[in-house]
Amino acid sequence: MQRPQCYIFGAGSFYGLRSRPTPIDCILAADGGYRYCVQEGLTPDLILGDFDSLSDFPTEIPTLHYPPEKDDTDTMLAIKDGLSRGLTRFHLYGCGGGRLDHTLGNLQGLGYLAKQSARGFLYTETEVFTSICNDTLILPAQEEGLFSVFCLGPDVSVSIQGAKYPLRNKCLDANLPLGVSNCFQGTPVQITAEGACLLVSWPLHGPQPT
Repeated sequence: MQRPQCYIFGAGSFYGLRSRPTPIDCILAADGGYRYCVQEGLTPDLILGDFDSLSDFPTEIPTLHYPPEKDDTDTMLAIKDGLSRGLTRFHLYGCGGGRLDHTLGNLQGLGYLAKQSARGFLYTETEVFTSICNDTLILPAQEEGLFSVFCLGPDVSVSIQGAKYPLRNKCLDANLPLGVSNCFQGTPVQITAEGACLLVSWPLHGPQPT
C-alpha cells in the first residue's frame, strides 16, 4: 500500500518536478514557494512562513503566519509540520540556489529529518541530496557518474561498497571533504553511516533510490 509523502516548495531556485504528488500526498508551500505550486498546477494543503517573499496569496488555502523574528526558517517550519502529520518521506523543491545560507540551512534540514527516522530528498538543477543517520542508502547502478558524501556535524563512521573508492568504517569529520567525487562503476553503491548524520549527493538525471 502506498504511503503519503510530503512535497515542500521553497522560494529558492526551482528546476521542475522530478515526480508529481499523488492525491494522497501532502503539499506544503513555504512562503514564496507557493508560486512554484501555481506554476505546476498544484494546490498546497498549507501555505506557511513569515511572508517576506510572498504578499499575494489566496484566502481559500489554509495559511499559517509567523513573525520574522523566529528560530526556524520557513522550510524548517514546513519540515516540522510534515513530521507532525506523521509523514516520513519528504521531497524538497525550490530549496537550493539563491542565498547560499538558506541552501546550507535546508541541507541541514535533511539531517534533521534523518534524526527523526525520516528521509528527505532535496533537488537542485543537477543533483539530489539526502541524509542518513545510523542507516544505509543504496544508490542504483550507473555505468558512470559521481556521488559525494559529507559529514554533517559530529564525526561519522562511513562504509561504502560498490564504488571506485570503497570505505570501511572510515571516520569522517566536518572539516575535511574526503568524500567528494566518488565514482559509480556499474554496480549498486551501498553507503552506511553510523554514529552521526551523513549528507549524500548523486546525479539528478539517472536511476534514483526507491
